[in-house]
Amino acid sequence: MTGAVSSAPPGVVIGLGRPLRRDDAAGLLVAERLSAAGRGRIPVVPYRGDAAGLLELLSGSASAVVVDALRCGGPAGTVHSIGLDALLRTAQWGPGASHRASLAEVLALAAAMGRPLPAIRVIGIEVGEVGLGEGLTVPVAAAVDRVVALLLEELQCTSSI
Repeated sequence: MTGAVSSAPPGVVIGLGRPLRRDDAAGLLVAERLSAAGRGRIPVVPYRGDAAGLLELLSGSASAVVVDALRCGGPAGTVHSIGLDALLRTAQWGPGASHRASLAEVLALAAAMGRPLPAIRVIGIEVGEVGLGEGLTVPVAAAVDRVVALLLEELQCTSSI
């Protein structure tokens, strides 16, 4: 994973994605698998809506982990862990048209409007295919497995959970 970001326990874990846009479903699948594991008291939200609705999910949380697909130019399946400040300066989040506004754009607009945001750690999975269709590419499916294992370990090792 890239970036040095705190692994403090989140107040909420949100997985973004579109199930009919191939690898764009990565964040959604991470959240669904975490929910199915049923460990911990931290809410896990699989979210299929646009990034703007994410702000409502974040309100009231002191911290959050958001898992989403991204394009940074790396190989498909690369996992990035990025804090809010770095996110606002870097990657094009989401595969373009599948979210009305990118995650970074929505959070930057919220910050510019003075809307309070929690401490956010974004775990991004580099996409390969985002055309219409179901199912992840092999490298992205492997990355989903790695992210689920990482988050389950973090949630299990946290005494506040």
